[in-house]
Amino acid sequence: MSIQTYYTTLGVVPAAPSQVIRAAYKAQVLIHHPDKTIHLTAVQRAQHAASFRNIQEAYDVLSSPAQRTAYDIKLEQYWNKENTKRFSRQRYYNSTVQTTSVTERANRKAQIAAELAQLREQRERQDKEDAKLSLSDLKLTLKLWTDLSEDPKHSPPERAHCHIKMFEYEQRLRRREQEHNGYRDSSHENPQYQTRIPQPSSNASISYSEITHTNSNISHTSLFRPERLERARNIRTCTKCGMAHANFPEWKKYNTHSANAAKEENSYFRTV
Repeated sequence: MSIQTYYTTLGVVPAAPSQVIRAAYKAQVLIHHPDKTIHLTAVQRAQHAASFRNIQEAYDVLSSPAQRTAYDIKLEQYWNKENTKRFSRQRYYNSTVQTTSVTERANRKAQIAAELAQLREQRERQDKEDAKLSLSDLKLTLKLWTDLSEDPKHSPPERAHCHIKMFEYEQRLRRREQEHNGYRDSSHENPQYQTRIPQPSSNASISYSEITHTNSNISHTSLFRPERLERARNIRTCTKCGMAHANFPEWKKYNTHSANAAKEENSYFRTV
């Protein structure tokens, strides 16, 4: 902040010697003295007259050593008060700015957290909807987002959004394929999905006339359903065709061997 002092009126610094102050005074008088402004308008003469009075007052004080010393003391006291006020205002301003900045950061952080929570809810809802899609539908959706990301008509933020959706659907598709492969593997490894062929009891006797062969048109799975296998007591494998046989009389209609095939040597059969 700049204030008008006697030094600024004469255009000198506070440490200027008396000779410099006198020279500055004379230079100002040549400009603002009433005898030098006779040719000017009344308004201009009034302005120069006011300036000349200020110049004369400043020189009267600064040209006297005693008055100049007293003036310097008062001026120093004034500057000390101003500096104290300025420091207080600056400290208050800094604390206010810091508090405002902390508050703004906290509000912004809360806003970002709310946006992330909203995005998380949207993604969970989308995951539930996509869980109903088939594997082929997921692949089609991924292809659509891929095509959109390659469209030059879209702006960079729109293409970035497409890439994000591509990443999400790639993850969904990967999880779905892993689940599908895991289910397929478990169907072979899990005993509840396998056909159990019970071992023959030690004291069981088989009547070869009752052993029948499965028809080639009848699938192995349909003949050996679990409910039928629970009734099976003796199972043998035919070395002629490699198929399993049981002594179920109701299966005789599926026998494709000759009438005497069941009466042939036991070498045709081996125990499972």
